[in-house]
Amino acid sequence: MQIRNSFLRDTRILALGAVLLATGGALLTAVPSFAAPAASSKPDVKAELKAFKVVGDKLEAADTADPGDIIEYQASYTNTGSSPAQRFSPQLPVPDALVYAGNTAAPAGYLATTDGKNFAPAPLMRSVRNPDGTTKMVAVPLREYRALRWQLGTLAPGATVTIKARARVKSFADGK
Repeated sequence: MQIRNSFLRDTRILALGAVLLATGGALLTAVPSFAAPAASSKPDVKAELKAFKVVGDKLEAADTADPGDIIEYQASYTNTGSSPAQRFSPQLPVPDALVYAGNTAAPAGYLATTDGKNFAPAPLMRSVRNPDGTTKMVAVPLREYRALRWQLGTLAPGATVTIKARARVKSFADGK
């Protein structure tokens, strides 16, 4: 995928990397984690990444993306091994060039982070201090989300699961 606009030139490599998940693309990296298998057999999870441009209510090939475009990323995982993949937790980073499009992640029950380390159930909330000294909880802006993670439990041998989320390509109005 190519992102058009000199403002987003640095993100072009990230977007191309998403399509090339097998080579370590950074835009949409799936990082499953597993528990150590009890026997000598081990899970072997294969990932397939697809990126689509959302046009109306249809999905089209995402060869290019302009500021403001909505991209849907779908990552499918198949356990081709002979053992279950335990504590399977795929993750989708949200690079600086994109803004997570809220309420588009599936399956439900995902976690989100603003720092790439501390995950919590979405929507993320934070405490802010009012001028009078009291505090209140407010929603964290979606532009601050840096990754989404699913805790899917066990991926049985032969099973396939797909995670997906949408993000908007930032425009000049979004700032840096």
